[in-house]
Amino acid sequence: MIFEIIILCCLAGIIFIILKKFSEVNPKITPLVTERSAKNKEEILEKDIPKIKEKIQQEKGKEKKEDDTQDANTKKLFKQLAKYLKRSSYHQAEKCCIKIITKNPKSSKVYEQLGTIYLKQKNHPDAEKSFQKAVELDSRSDYAAAGLGLSYYHQKKYQQAADAYGQAVGLNNTIAHRFINLGSAYIALKKFEEAKDAYKKASKLEPENQQYLELIANIAVKTNDKKEAKKALKDILKNDPHNRDVRRQLTELEK
Repeated sequence: MIFEIIILCCLAGIIFIILKKFSEVNPKITPLVTERSAKNKEEILEKDIPKIKEKIQQEKGKEKKEDDTQDANTKKLFKQLAKYLKRSSYHQAEKCCIKIITKNPKSSKVYEQLGTIYLKQKNHPDAEKSFQKAVELDSRSDYAAAGLGLSYYHQKKYQQAADAYGQAVGLNNTIAHRFINLGSAYIALKKFEEAKDAYKKASKLEPENQQYLELIANIAVKTNDKKEAKKALKDILKNDPHNRDVRRQLTELEK
């Protein structure tokens, strides 16, 4: 009986040792399996890489083709727009601009064109919105700023008009009529000295423009600046010596 117990204990000890060995070996097996799996995955990926690259190139080619098609359509719309503007077909030109904006919503030039169309249609609120968007997209556009000033002026928003015109001439001070528009906004605001200064800048750019000289003479009289008024009237007479009204005004000032 004792002998049988001893045998059983020995067997139990052997089983325990085997189980312990198995538990020690098992962790070593797991990394080998994982490593092999990872290697297999790498091999699969390496085989798929050329296919993936080819697919990416196909997608890029597809995108480029779509862009080229879109560019061609946009160019076609711009040509149509030019034709409509030439014919003064403003309703059709407006539709054309909206189509272009749908395809290219970040084109400041199209918003400038749309604003100009609305000005031609005397739709000043929509002109204002269009030029505001153009300025937002391109703050360096003197054309957009001038258009915005004009849309404000027609709505009697004179201070905003003066600010917009001021921005326009600040960006580009070579266009005389913009100084005239700025002066007109100042006149509406009863800022006569500022208006006179704007008119003088316009006249400096176009010294032979009689209308600009007359504006200077009128505003100079209004501000009691006789010296400036006489100078403007004399400059008018240089170009138009037989102008009786100007001679009469000059005579009155010299009394």
